[in-house]
Amino acid sequence: METCGGAHHWGRLLRGQGHEVKLIPAQFVRPYVKSNKTDASDAEAICEAVQRPGMRFAAVKELDVQALHRTRRLLVKQRIAAKSVNRVAMASRNARIAWAMVRRDALYQRGMTAAPAA
Repeated sequence: METCGGAHHWGRLLRGQGHEVKLIPAQFVRPYVKSNKTDASDAEAICEAVQRPGMRFAAVKELDVQALHRTRRLLVKQRIAAKSVNRVAMASRNARIAWAMVRRDALYQRGMTAAPAA
């Protein structure tokens, strides 16, 4: 089977029924696709690739390993989101500070020490 989003799930199910499961990463199948990407040409390319003596196969991931990868991906996503929020907050704060400095300099150049009362 060519590895994809559900290949490890199907691999576990088929292995549970007694089949020998071999997963081939998509980048190793791609050179054997002869025409446009269709199910038939993909199946033909997989059959061609599996017969090669030096073909490398991927192991079927167990459920706990997949859960670990999923958890890590979520943590990385949350860390990136937190950094983005901090970056926006700091940019907003720096913009306010910069605007205050520009306003202070403009008032100083006009000879005023404080903003006029409104």
